[in-house]
Amino acid sequence: MLKLGSVNPGVRLIEVGHRVRGMIGDLMIADSRNVIQLEEGSLRPVYYFPKRDVRMDLLSPTDNSTHCGLKGEANYYTIRLQDGRVFDNAVWQYADPKAGLAELSDRVAFYGHVIDRWVEGEAEAA
Repeated sequence: MLKLGSVNPGVRLIEVGHRVRGMIGDLMIADSRNVIQLEEGSLRPVYYFPKRDVRMDLLSPTDNSTHCGLKGEANYYTIRLQDGRVFDNAVWQYADPKAGLAELSDRVAFYGHVIDRWVEGEAEAA
């Protein structure tokens, strides 16, 4: 695994190096071989997916934003599924992250309670 973004103390980016898929029920909402894992202190590691590998057609931007002293300003998206389920502010992005974290700028991450399961490697998703 390649360590990225070591310029920013307190945050470590790691290139995952294998395929990762995020599932909500039987729906694959993210599928990428170019995932970065962010590790920050004692927090649970988080996957960041390139937006091109995410079902962005199911996401709509919200007015919500938060600030992280280590990563910068995060903006959020709501997931709207065709079955009517809505997950408000369930996805975030650092469009202009702090120094040393430029790799995050065109990537999104999901809150863990929204994704029913992660599928790693080439195992079947359904």
